[in-house]
Amino acid sequence: MGANVLLTDFPFDYHLLNMQMEDKILGADKLVYEFDRETSGVDKYAVVSGWQVEEEVTGEVVVHDYPIYSVPYSRLIFNVQIYHPWFSSFMKGLFAAIVIVMVGMLSFLMKYDEIGERLALTSSTLVGAILYHLTLTSSIPPVGYMTFADKFMLSNYVIVFFALAVTVRLMLYVNAEEKEKALRLHNLTRWSIPGLWILLTVYLIVFGMSIPLWEYIHRFGF
Repeated sequence: MGANVLLTDFPFDYHLLNMQMEDKILGADKLVYEFDRETSGVDKYAVVSGWQVEEEVTGEVVVHDYPIYSVPYSRLIFNVQIYHPWFSSFMKGLFAAIVIVMVGMLSFLMKYDEIGERLALTSSTLVGAILYHLTLTSSIPPVGYMTFADKFMLSNYVIVFFALAVTVRLMLYVNAEEKEKALRLHNLTRWSIPGLWILLTVYLIVFGMSIPLWEYIHRFGF
């Protein structure tokens, strides 16, 4: 039994468990396996902690040749899919990050000259997002590639950084008593940056995984 574990879609990951059966004594001239699709499946009571198991399995029979043996051997290969339901993965993986950034977006509802409050809110949002990212990825082993969670949190960092940069720029305008420029920047960014964050979040959720969101929901459901 084996699986090539890739976590590129974490926390919406799913895995294909590959199981192989081959007799170590009887060759293909005495034993040939057959895969029966109608009767093959996973017991409904099979439970993998934190995962759901697809009852339907796929399989095939291949002939495996060994150079040191005169006859080949029959090998039965079948696969079982395990996955996290999309809704629970979203609630446990991304929902808290979305709430953290939404709280940071409240700074755009403040007046342009309330610099201290805006700076404190956006700074704490950035710190909270970083700490949550560390907590989220601590549940998986360190990997040499970016997971979906990493991409999602990186996009949040960019948006929060923009919000923080706008606040700093407003502070410079207010200190220089350039109220018209400050008001113009405030009106320009109070809707554009939250709108950009919403578009980027929707794009990542829909297209950021190895399989499209609608195919994931259709295949695995909630």
